[in-house]
Amino acid sequence: MEELAISLVTGFHLWRHFGSPHFYVGPFDLYGILAHGYVGVELFFVISGYAIMMTWSHQTGDWKHRAHKFLLARLLRIYPTYAVAVVLWIALVHQGIAIKPTGLKDVVTHLTFTHTFFPETFFSISGVMWSLAVEVQFYLLFPLIMLLPLTSRGSLALASVIYTIAFFVIAPNASVVWLWSVIAYIPLFLLGMALFHIRSTLINYRLLIWPTLFLALILILLKDSDEMHMPIRVSIGALLGLAILAFAKLSYSNIVSIVGRGSYSIYLYNYIFLVTATPVAMGWIAAVAYFIAVMLFGLLMYRLIELPAERLRHLFMKKRIRVAAPAT
Repeated sequence: MEELAISLVTGFHLWRHFGSPHFYVGPFDLYGILAHGYVGVELFFVISGYAIMMTWSHQTGDWKHRAHKFLLARLLRIYPTYAVAVVLWIALVHQGIAIKPTGLKDVVTHLTFTHTFFPETFFSISGVMWSLAVEVQFYLLFPLIMLLPLTSRGSLALASVIYTIAFFVIAPNASVVWLWSVIAYIPLFLLGMALFHIRSTLINYRLLIWPTLFLALILILLKDSDEMHMPIRVSIGALLGLAILAFAKLSYSNIVSIVGRGSYSIYLYNYIFLVTATPVAMGWIAAVAYFIAVMLFGLLMYRLIELPAERLRHLFMKKRIRVAAPAT
């Protein structure tokens, strides 16, 4: 699941890095899967909704206890690797390797995941960090959503209502702060949550997977501006999420599963690799080589930073569970 999402996003970043080429055939752009590869972020949000619903379902205790444990675990999962990336970007800017705003407001808002509230800080330190702010903001909303008696149908109905209001009532004249806000992306998280509720029956819809993927591919390849309209990209993310999560129980090769585990670090650090590694050649061979290099660099950061942080997180959470356990 994460493997496709990170491949799409990395492909998009490389497409821009190599000059944003196009090759039009009628109404289609054969580079569209790269030019619109940013829809991998939307796919990530669907997967995230599924994953956090699964995490919540495995927790015990009352709402307050589950909410506290959920938020602590998710923050410890996201923050260490993210904070290191922020520090690395600041170092690159101060060394003159990258040109990005790194003023006090930029740093504070990024470290508190509030940079998406202001146009001037939205993309300031790194262009990929906006989605982490959206992710964390949804984490804060998630326990409140769980107070609602939502079934799978209820989640889909709420997602449809928010989607309609966000993109057809408010969004036409909105700024990036609204268009890429947590409110605009709630429908994708809710879709992932709904798919978790019906996970046992997803196998019954396997015949719909290929038509769904085909429709998503057609939308991705359609000739359009480099940034397609938000309702379309959110719809593509929903289609991809619906199809890919139906494959969730299929086995993957070891290489693919490794990429999936390291997808967070690959996503977070690939811009760092791209600004420090100037292309020495152009063309498809060079692009493929850079794609592999970006993946390997992300996996290296996964081994050096994310994996040790995850081990510490698991130890910390286990210790908390033992301390909180009643004496027998």
